[in-house]
Amino acid sequence: MNPDETRTEHPLSRHPEWTSVLDEAPLPDPAEFAIRGRSAWGDLTPAIAEQLFCYRKAEKKLAGFHQRGWLYRRLSLEQCSGTAAAAYKAGLFSGRLCVDLTGGLGIDSLAFADRFEQVHHVEAMPEISAMARHNHRISGKGHITHYTQTAEDYLHAFRGQADLIYADPSRRDEQGRVFRLADCLPDIPALLPVLREKARNVLIKLSPLYDLVQLLRELPDTEFVQVVSLRGEVKEILAGWGTEQKPEPAKAAAVSAVLLDDDGKVRHQFRKAMPGTVIPEVSGDALRAGDLLLLPDPAVGKAGATETVAQQLGLKRLSPATDLLSADAGFVPEAFPGRAFRLLELLPFHNKKLKKELAARKLQRVHVYRRGFPLEVSALRSRLNLSMGDEGHLIFFTDRDHQKWCASCRLL
Repeated sequence: MNPDETRTEHPLSRHPEWTSVLDEAPLPDPAEFAIRGRSAWGDLTPAIAEQLFCYRKAEKKLAGFHQRGWLYRRLSLEQCSGTAAAAYKAGLFSGRLCVDLTGGLGIDSLAFADRFEQVHHVEAMPEISAMARHNHRISGKGHITHYTQTAEDYLHAFRGQADLIYADPSRRDEQGRVFRLADCLPDIPALLPVLREKARNVLIKLSPLYDLVQLLRELPDTEFVQVVSLRGEVKEILAGWGTEQKPEPAKAAAVSAVLLDDDGKVRHQFRKAMPGTVIPEVSGDALRAGDLLLLPDPAVGKAGATETVAQQLGLKRLSPATDLLSADAGFVPEAFPGRAFRLLELLPFHNKKLKKELAARKLQRVHVYRRGFPLEVSALRSRLNLSMGDEGHLIFFTDRDHQKWCASCRLL
C-alpha cells in the first residue's frame, strides 16, 4: 500500500523565513500583528498571526515535542494530546508497527515513534496531514509514514497486522459534541471485527466526560480502562485490549485512576474499589482543628477508586454521598492523590448567622468547594456575600448525619 501523496500545504510551509517573527522580544501580540504585519508579510500575515497565538499554548502544552518552525491550526492544537498524556500512552506498548488511525497534528504519533520501529499516521484532512508531515520532518522522525485518507479506507487497504492500533475518535458533529462511540468518527464499534483481525492490541482515547458503564457496553473486548489526569484535571480516558483468543472466560475490565506528573510518569495509580468495600465514616462534629479534609483527584472519583484510596491510606469518609475524606492531624498529605486542607474552624451552616461570622473573620474573598451540599457554589457566594479571592478556603458539606457544615481551611 502506497501512502497518499496528496499534499495540501500550509501557506507557511514554503516560507521558513516567517520564523524570524519569533525572534522579537516580547513575542508580538497576534491581534496587533494581524494589523501591522501586512506591510512586511502581505497575504501571509493571518497565517503568522495564528502561529503566534498557537505558539504561546504549544510551548507549554507540547513541551519536549514543540519545535521552532512547527505549524498549527487552533482547533487541532486544542484537541491534540499534551506531552505528558502522549508520553504515558506510548509507554504502554512497543513493537514493530503502530497505526495512529486519527493522526491529527501527530503528537501521539511522535510519542509512539520512540517505542515502535514504524508508525503509520492516518489523517483524512489533507491540510492537517500535511502539517503533521511538516512537523514530523522537522523533528527528524523519518520512520513515520503519512496516509491522507479515512481510517476506514486505510484499514480496508492495510495488509498484515499491527502491534498496536490507536484511535482518538472525533467527538464533534454538526450539532456539537456527541457521547456515543457509534456517533464518532471513526465508528469504533463498527470497526471491531477489522480491528480484531488487523491489530494485536487496540488503544482508544475518549473524552474525560465519557460514561464508563456505557464505554464497557460499547466495547465488550475492553481489558483495561484508565482515567488519566494531570495537575488535578482529567485529561482523557483510555480503553485497551489485546485481540488474541483467550481460552478462559473474559474477566471484567480493570478500571483505574492514573495520575501523571509533567513528564508523563505515574505519580499515583489506584484500582476501582471491589464491590462491597466499606470505609469508616465520621460525623462533622467529630472533627477538630488541625485535622485534614481531603478532596480526591477527579480521576479517582471517575474511576470509582475513592474507597480504594481511603482503605489504603486509612482515611474516613464524612458521608456515603460524597468523596470528601478526613484524616487526623498527623496524616502526611503528600501521600494523598488530590488536594489536602488543614481544618482551621468548623462552622454550622446557619444562613444569616454564618454570613456575619464569615465577615467577622474576614473570609469573604475565598475559594469555595461543595461536597454533598444542596446549594450550588454560585448560590453560596450570593447568599453569603462571597467573592473569589485568597483570604481562605471554605468547604461546604453535608455529613453522614445530614448536618450541614462550613469548614474554614488552609490549603496544604
